[in-house]
Amino acid sequence: MGATALVIPKGIGQIDFLGFSRQECLLLLCEDKMVEGSLEPKFFRDSLSQFVYDKDSYANRFRSKIDWTWQNREGIARALNLNLAPSGFACAMVSYYPCIASHFIHDFPCVSITELMIDFKTAGRWPYSIGRPGVLPHKTDRA
Repeated sequence: MGATALVIPKGIGQIDFLGFSRQECLLLLCEDKMVEGSLEPKFFRDSLSQFVYDKDSYANRFRSKIDWTWQNREGIARALNLNLAPSGFACAMVSYYPCIASHFIHDFPCVSITELMIDFKTAGRWPYSIGRPGVLPHKTDRA
């Protein structure tokens, strides 16, 4: 049980996965999305709207979670009862199936669970550099 309770604002929403890699001293945030496994172009527009282009898209909501997590990383470390403060932060949007949106989101990884598992096994650590504050800046409100 953590030492202190952490209140997540209603506007941030539910956090799907928040973890800590002791090996890398890295706070990890993942957003999980269950998408249909369709690679037919006629469905691309709907996926892109839902993931990228709508004002309230999955990507924009996740960016808010990224910002909130980064700004509250010290409180999160206390709530997780970590003995050491995270020296880094990483995130990813993880889908069940590959998604066309991954080619249109450039400020954090958008990968299928299979890609994440293979990339992690190959690298032996968190495999992505994008999505870490300070590495590739992102904007909360995208056009």
